[in-house]
Amino acid sequence: MYLLMTVNAAFLAAVASRDTPLVLSLGVPAALVMVTSLRAVVWLARRRQEPSIARMRRQLRGTKLAAAVLSLLFGAWGLVLFAQADALRGSSIALYVFVGAIGCCYCLQALPSAARLVLLFGAAPVTARLLLSGNWYFFGTGVTFLLAAAVILRTLATNRSAFSEVLRSRSEMSVLLHALEQS
Repeated sequence: MYLLMTVNAAFLAAVASRDTPLVLSLGVPAALVMVTSLRAVVWLARRRQEPSIARMRRQLRGTKLAAAVLSLLFGAWGLVLFAQADALRGSSIALYVFVGAIGCCYCLQALPSAARLVLLFGAAPVTARLLLSGNWYFFGTGVTFLLAAAVILRTLATNRSAFSEVLRSRSEMSVLLHALEQS
């Protein structure tokens, strides 16, 4: 996910470089890549740990906070770039932001609340800008993004429900097997 966002930021910066000041086309993406790289290092370090329940809860809260903050930063950067771009680059910028958000949602599907935050803070601002642009092409793109977001949200809910059902079923089977072994 962090590699996806790094590549996405690099290409988004390249698309915007002709229309924006250097700080927006180079400085902001460099800062975002540093933050996502730091987050990736933290995530990789955690893979070798066997955390307690309390620590897992803290890490999950941290993941949700990181999802919200990083999505807000990427989404805000996308809005600023969109406002300064011509129509062709504006379309590309919106697409990069939305596809990046979809990729992150997929990666965060095990934690649906974090995935929803990515859509809310990352994709929704650019989608709203498209819908309010007064341009029919942008409006249509915004409607498509809304429909795709609805499908993603529904899929997240369905996956979560199926996962919960598997856990419940396994728990019931474990209790049943334990009872059979005891008799």
